[in-house]
Amino acid sequence: MAMFRTHLLFVTAALCAAIACSSQPEAPGSAAGAVAPAADAAEASPEGANTCLLDYQTRYDDLLTLERAASAAGLPAGEAEVSYQKVLRNPVTHEVSYAWPSDRVRTMNVAGRDITVPRKNLVALGGIQPFDANRFRNSYRAVTDAELRHVDAAIDDSKDEALASEDQKSAAKGLAGIAAEITRAYREVPSVGDAASFNTIESKLYVLDRGVSFAITADVSDDAERNQGIAVALAQQVVDACR
Repeated sequence: MAMFRTHLLFVTAALCAAIACSSQPEAPGSAAGAVAPAADAAEASPEGANTCLLDYQTRYDDLLTLERAASAAGLPAGEAEVSYQKVLRNPVTHEVSYAWPSDRVRTMNVAGRDITVPRKNLVALGGIQPFDANRFRNSYRAVTDAELRHVDAAIDDSKDEALASEDQKSAAKGLAGIAAEITRAYREVPSVGDAASFNTIESKLYVLDRGVSFAITADVSDDAERNQGIAVALAQQVVDACR
């Protein structure tokens, strides 16, 4: 597990460095968003930032209520499992979520074996934080093949003990490939906020509104279009609450 964390941290840094060094024009939505840790809550708010949204950092459930989540998802509020994640002090890491039983399953590979686990219907809100527009657009987009090659080269050139052997380097490259694949599920959503990107693997919509970002998860169907529509509708309610 410690080795995995080391690989993850290295891959995260390498991906972020590759993106930052990229000369490509800005694109909607990034590997940083898929694998990077939450931004420091102390990041300065951009001038004219949506301070109303920032005021909700410690009360996500006032912004996305059970009734709003259930109505958007078309699910009964009385059957929802409500959770408010506050394990870490940084409110950027907090999340309010509403889950319902479903007959859907998710396939996972554990120790080389594919297993199926129940997949609940889920609606959630989290990640409210100050966010620069350029960083947002560069965070929630697909990593390019050139950027992934840059990461692989950084892994090959690394002097880190955790990447000393070819097997360790191969594992890190595999992790980078998985992270890059997740980023390729991002797609621009022009209809909400100042910028938005939906990730079809995560079933999560990332939104930027006046210098503040947040994320809406809507995983209530195997239909990505339906999930995106629900996420957009809820995100619009969040944006409208601070007009």
